[in-house]
Amino acid sequence: MKSYEVIIDGVNLDRLINQLAKQMPLKCVCRNNAKQCSLVVSAIDKQKVVDYLHQKCYNNYIVKPIGYRAILTWFRRNIALSLIALIFLISLLICSRLCLRIDVDWAGDAHTVVQVVNDYGIVKGSFMGNVQIDELENYLCNHLNCAYAVVEIDGSVLRVKIIDKALPTPPIDFDSPHDVLARYDAVVTRVALLSGTSVISIGDTVSAGQTLIVGLRTFKDGTTQPTYAIGQIYGKVTLSLTERFTPSQVAYRRTGKCQVSNSLILLGNTWQGNNQPDYAFFESQTDYYYITPLNIQVVSTTIYELEQYTYTVTIDEVLEDIVDSLMSQLVEQADFEIECFTYTVDGDIITVTASAEILISTD
Repeated sequence: MKSYEVIIDGVNLDRLINQLAKQMPLKCVCRNNAKQCSLVVSAIDKQKVVDYLHQKCYNNYIVKPIGYRAILTWFRRNIALSLIALIFLISLLICSRLCLRIDVDWAGDAHTVVQVVNDYGIVKGSFMGNVQIDELENYLCNHLNCAYAVVEIDGSVLRVKIIDKALPTPPIDFDSPHDVLARYDAVVTRVALLSGTSVISIGDTVSAGQTLIVGLRTFKDGTTQPTYAIGQIYGKVTLSLTERFTPSQVAYRRTGKCQVSNSLILLGNTWQGNNQPDYAFFESQTDYYYITPLNIQVVSTTIYELEQYTYTVTIDEVLEDIVDSLMSQLVEQADFEIECFTYTVDGDIITVTASAEILISTD
């Protein structure tokens, strides 16, 4: 049932409430202060309350709808604003189904995938409400000769992931000569021989490209026959980096000055702000904000001015930092999965070594 809240200002409010309660049901009766009270009545009794207040000379009162009726009343009183909000919501709904960007996840050329999607009929600005996902995935598979195509509509972004077919493994011709070579400089730790003749032993130091297993089958009478060598050779590989300690260190700190640059990216176009710093030394921090579903990207870059200063340290104070830095560089440079680190200090030279036991032989 529709209800109204009545807020009354005046005196003798307790007597007024008692008189009204005798004539109609009252809800949520509340004394806000000594000269104000509020109560809730049904829509049927609203006019009775107003007439009674006039009869008793209570002229300072407010009657307002509550619940969904209050919302309808606000829309009636703010029709222009309501229409603008409605148009904005409709625009958002429409734009959320427009293709504003095509994202491709594929090892091949992304432009090729975009062209196939365009040939299917989806270009930037196309309405995607009636796109058949399965049909588009099959279309991509047929035209790109891939194993799978996964299509997802995320607001105004069409995401396409292409999964290539696995290449078949060619059969091995065991009568053709084939040697097993070393892929790394290493010290041999394990040898597993299936066919061929091993020319190395455990503990030998080998170089990348060196022959480990020769493609020859040796018989008891000393004769040999070419064969396809198969085996696995494991070895310990190492990679080292060094750094010379210097007691005088250079560092940078913020001066407190900064400048902010904002950029706007929409429909592939970028409106670039001024991001050229006026500082000799600086560092920057970039934050990204997305306005969905319109697919607007705001890039805010804060550039902080830095000043250079020097200070003196001992090797013990910076040893841990130097070792950590060298370890991070080794992780980036190593082409094998590192199992352990060791370090040595020789005077002012710090050396960090990464090592692991890995498969060092070719197929």
